[in-house]
Amino acid sequence: MSAIELAIVSGLIAFLAKIGFDIRIEHQARRAVAVAAALAGEMRAYPRLSQPEKTASGIKVIASLTF
Repeated sequence: MSAIELAIVSGLIAFLAKIGFDIRIEHQARRAVAVAAALAGEMRAYPRLSQPEKTASGIKVIASLTF
């Protein structure tokens, strides 16, 4: 294999590795955003649960829908 062919193959391998790495980083970023959104939703639910008058009425509504 000549030096030019070796350089082209090496460049192609590096290019494909970079694409794979970028896809992996994008996947991790999306996953982190999903986890952050889930945690934010959970954190928003706790103040509502600390208000028993609102929580009790919500539970009654849910119970009436399931039975």
